[in-house]
Amino acid sequence: VHRHSIVADLQDVFTEVEQEEADDQEELGTYWREKLAARMDSLPVNILVMLLVLVDLVQILVFIFMDGDSDGDGLSDSDGDHPVQIGINVSVVGLFLIELALRQAALRERFFAEKWNVFDFVVVWA
Repeated sequence: VHRHSIVADLQDVFTEVEQEEADDQEELGTYWREKLAARMDSLPVNILVMLLVLVDLVQILVFIFMDGDSDGDGLSDSDGDHPVQIGINVSVVGLFLIELALRQAALRERFFAEKWNVFDFVVVWA
């Protein structure tokens, strides 16, 4: 009976250790996600995103209203996109995709609880 008690005690100890290790792993997973979520909601990241929106808006306006307007209607006469415009578009969209993917990774199921995240998801991923 005494031997059975020692074995049971050892099993309890191993079970506790395994549970503590699992809890530690869960805390680490939660920790980096919470830290990333805090970074993604920080002022510098929000300023960077707003600057990206402004850069995209300005480049669209520049290439619509100032590129090859020979008839004076304020619109571009060229059929194709300028290589600089393509480069800016790809860069901005790429940065938006990275920002959105990081935000999704940080927030997981909470991501879709915020309306702005849903809006960003539809606009960027669509």
